[in-house]
Amino acid sequence: AVISAHRSGGPAAPRRIVRGLDALSSTVCGLVDPLELARSAHPEEEMVRAADAAHGELCETLHRLNTSAELHAAAAAAARGATGGGSDRGCGESDPGCGADEAPLCEAEARLARAFVSEFEQDGAHLPAPQRSRLEALHAEAATAASRFAAAAA
Repeated sequence: AVISAHRSGGPAAPRRIVRGLDALSSTVCGLVDPLELARSAHPEEEMVRAADAAHGELCETLHRLNTSAELHAAAAAAARGATGGGSDRGCGESDPGCGADEAPLCEAEARLARAFVSEFEQDGAHLPAPQRSRLEALHAEAATAASRFAAAAA
């Protein structure tokens, strides 16, 4: 939905992009957190192994999302289109800057769009493919080292 909103453009695109990225982020966090708990605290070893495997797969998917040049471009377009025309109260119905999809992003949505851009860029989504690959390799090395450390500490 995020990429299609970006491709279709129009005045509603920035809000649809931000809302789509926010929903995706919330969904992923809603999956990662219980898996982390199961990995670290479940009393049954079989459940720990299953949670660890699922966590690994989810982290790989999350990594692909975080390094997606298309998602980065969509977030950057939303941030560029953000005028912060609404108030800073949040983005509810009481905010005159929010509501209709065609309205400019309210300040909270504009901040969220910029935060998404920053997150994508921390993972190298904006880099040319060779540099992005090098950064991905460094992230993988760091994740492996952290996993070995955690296993040794347990």
